[in-house]
Amino acid sequence: MVSTRAKEALVSLEDDLGGRAVLVETLHFANLDPRGVEFVRQAGSLGMQAVPLATLCRQCNISPYEIIKLHREGALNRGQTIAYTRAAEAMNAIMDDLIDKAVDHEVDCPRCDGTGELKNKAVCPDCTHGKRFIGADPKAQTKLLDIMQLGRKAGLNVGIVNKFDGSGGGFFDEFVKASDKATRNLQTEPAVDGQVVS
Repeated sequence: MVSTRAKEALVSLEDDLGGRAVLVETLHFANLDPRGVEFVRQAGSLGMQAVPLATLCRQCNISPYEIIKLHREGALNRGQTIAYTRAAEAMNAIMDDLIDKAVDHEVDCPRCDGTGELKNKAVCPDCTHGKRFIGADPKAQTKLLDIMQLGRKAGLNVGIVNKFDGSGGGFFDEFVKASDKATRNLQTEPAVDGQVVS
């Protein structure tokens, strides 16, 4: 039996959530048991719109507390799905930005706006040609390697090493130099038919 106070609280909750339709829509994203399914069916029925939530709870043998928990679960599931989708859509731009920071690159000089000249037509003392050199960010390099499972967290499980001039410094530079040194120190001998070269 739902108390009078609980009935009033449910009416207030329904209004605060935006109405019956919003409540029902959100509950669809929760993990409903048979009682929850029946509650959603009845609450969403056009002929039951005027029936108080407390009455529906009693008819479906489900408590107001369970409805609140299911609503919270549904809202969280819906919100996470939207957030994941938006994050996935932005992933290309995020990776492009990370890659740009992980390698040496040039940008337009902020002092002369990339023209190479100041307003008085003098040569820009900061760049002389409109571009500024930006060294690779070691943190971005490490993050990129971790994402590719080539970094320290992955135990340096390297399949393919792309040649890099190493001018940016940092962990990536150290890693490439160490790989090059190890390769130079290998003594290669011609393989004999049937021989396995380790």
